[in-house]
Amino acid sequence: MHVLPDGGWKFDGNLECPTFDPSFKHEFTRCEYVNGKWTGEWIRDAQGKTIPATCHYNLIAGQLHFHVDCTHALKNKVVPLPKLPEGLTDE
Repeated sequence: MHVLPDGGWKFDGNLECPTFDPSFKHEFTRCEYVNGKWTGEWIRDAQGKTIPATCHYNLIAGQLHFHVDCTHALKNKVVPLPKLPEGLTDE
C-alpha cells in the first residue's frame, strides 16, 4: 500500500471503481518486513548497499495496471484494487 502524493491527478469521482490519470510511480528503498511490519532494517545487497524499488501503475476502473518497470511480483499484471484492511481509513 502506498500513500498517494497530492496534486496533478484527475479523478473520475467513482468511489467504488476509481480511475486516476496519469499513472502513479513510487520509488523507494526496499525494507525488511516480518509478519506485515517493518523491522527498521533496509534490505541490502552483497556490498551492503540499499536496494532501490519501483512500483508504477495506472488505476483504471478499480483495476491496478502495473507497469513493466515495477520491481515486484505484480510487474506487468492487472489486479483489482483491494479493500483497505480493517482499521485503516483513507483519512
